[in-house]
Amino acid sequence: FDLNRRVEWLTKEAFRLQREEADGLPAVETESLLTIQRFNVNLWKPIDLGAEYRILTERESSDQRQGWLSELTWKLMENFRVGAGYNFTDFSDDEFSQNDYSVKGWFFRVQGRY
Repeated sequence: FDLNRRVEWLTKEAFRLQREEADGLPAVETESLLTIQRFNVNLWKPIDLGAEYRILTERESSDQRQGWLSELTWKLMENFRVGAGYNFTDFSDDEFSQNDYSVKGWFFRVQGRY
């Protein structure tokens, strides 16, 4: 959602149901919900500053992790950008991640948009 010419608001919701089985043990199912609220502010032509707040909830353990991420992005062309930033949380928004809670720190991102 474009709030004005320079500020963009994005939201992301992701749900994962995972089932694990081991010989001789009952199957375990877990439900995880990731919610992200992000604001991108255009600083100068192709350069944006993004800040997002993330919440990761695991129902079975009644666990909730949350925190901030910030990123500086450069729009190389209309639907393609690169960015670098710092993840202040210890979890990822990658749906294929096993989330071993070790992703805190600097990152580099390449992103295509449609």
